[in-house]
Amino acid sequence: MTTVGAIFSCLQEWAPLRLAESWDNVGLLAGDAGAPVRKALVTLDITCAVCEEAASTGAELIVSHHPVIFRPLPSLRAEGVSAPVWRLARHGLSAICMHTNLDIAEGGVNDALLAVLGLERTAILQPLGAFSYQKISVFVPKTHAAQVREAMAGAGAGRYAGYDSCAFETPGTGYFRPLAGSRPFIGEQGHLQAAEEVRIEAICDMRDTARVLAAMKAAHPYEVPAYDLFEDQALQKPYGLGRVARLPVPVDPVVFARQVRERLHAAGAAFYDAGRPVQTVAVCSGAWSGELTDAAVRAGADTVLTGEIKHSDILAVAAAGLNLVAAGHFATEQPVCPVLARRLTERFADVSFTVAQSGTELLTYAD
Repeated sequence: MTTVGAIFSCLQEWAPLRLAESWDNVGLLAGDAGAPVRKALVTLDITCAVCEEAASTGAELIVSHHPVIFRPLPSLRAEGVSAPVWRLARHGLSAICMHTNLDIAEGGVNDALLAVLGLERTAILQPLGAFSYQKISVFVPKTHAAQVREAMAGAGAGRYAGYDSCAFETPGTGYFRPLAGSRPFIGEQGHLQAAEEVRIEAICDMRDTARVLAAMKAAHPYEVPAYDLFEDQALQKPYGLGRVARLPVPVDPVVFARQVRERLHAAGAAFYDAGRPVQTVAVCSGAWSGELTDAAVRAGADTVLTGEIKHSDILAVAAAGLNLVAAGHFATEQPVCPVLARRLTERFADVSFTVAQSGTELLTYAD
């Protein structure tokens, strides 16, 4: 039976908590990691309506983008800002919230927005760092190769760019002489031993190295496994805020704004026309952050696409000579919800993940 904790671990593989901004509040914010899950709702926001939908449909878990607890709550009551948390507790619901870490994550909120709009990603708008990888090479008796390889994969080895369990095996012969005091799995003390072995090679995120090595040693039949550990400088996976995307042909700013509104089913799309065509777009779903304007200029963007933006930042974007489209916070982040549901469904076949029907845009525009 799949548990809340198992789903939380899966989400952390995709969007590690350490990617979240320092001011953010992400993770398992309510409930029991050991609780079984058969049904779960996916939503942008955990509102009272979403909690009631979860309870009425028999869901045990809600996975959201925005944190249900963002600032400290002075009280827990059935009304006001704490009402959704009160309903979670009342119905025994767990809540996992993946916010800015999912914004930054590969295939997360920003990439989901690009996919819906049909934009081709070319770069990260503001790089913050890079994931570093190591390669583990271990020598194993052929009879135990699958056991060790699977243990390493279960601990995170071989996970990269949308794949997991990636490894390579090479057959060969290992030689060793067990000395006095040893407890050899194969051979006898004092005698040179030849063993039919395979070399298993797999990469792992440096953050997972200790866990992968521990899993390998636990599954390995040898008293002292022989292995090598290398830093893989060829694999550096950058991460950061926002995305840079490119249109195949330039379009007029008003045409682009209309396309964004239509494809996102947004209530509206405010725009600023800087008098230049749209082709290279600096994208940040949700809300634009002021420091991203300089990053957009450095990236050679001609247009900013976001959900909402402060007035002072609108002035800065205009001063930089960039077009601007602001299509709403909800509209630019909602595309990640079906992505979340689909990804979790692929991982946990025994759990039904659905996008909450009650998770809707609150703002409307007067005619």
